Amino acid sequence: MKKFSPLLLIIILMNSCTTSTKENSFVLEEASISYILEAYKTGVVTCEDVVKQYISRIKKYDQSSELNSIVIINPRAIEIAREKDQIINENKDLPPLHGIPLIVKDNFNTAGLQTAAGSLAMRGFEPETDSWIVKKLVDAGAIVLAKSNMAEWAFSPMVTIS
Repeated sequence: MKKFSPLLLIIILMNSCTTSTKENSFVLEEASISYILEAYKTGVVTCEDVVKQYISRIKKYDQSSELNSIVIINPRAIEIAREKDQIINENKDLPPLHGIPLIVKDNFNTAGLQTAAGSLAMRGFEPETDSWIVKKLVDAGAIVLAKSNMAEWAFSPMVTIS
């Protein structure tokens, strides 16, 4: 019978513990698109869970402070995520960004969400249609989670052109 060194045994045990932990958990911070998609496909996490985690982080780090980087959270984001989960459960072919939450800059028209371009003059404007790029992202399966704040009209007096 072969003898295992204590160090080898510890490494084997650590690897087996790490592997099972990775398979049963989802780490949102620094998650890549491919990591999230794989977690959806393997049932480690749902679109709804990921959207809720991101909303929780926005509330914790942005809205509870003076950071003010998010203008509005999509009130339909969780509902849309549930719809994406149903599609996953039906084992249909998925578009490349299926269920991937993203934040859109406030100067891109986003149907049903305020698009103010950082301006008080545009506050409350909700376009009926998506801009070309937002439509492409949504068609690819992405979920518009929120709109990000920006300098008014995308202009900052601190930036000069030389």
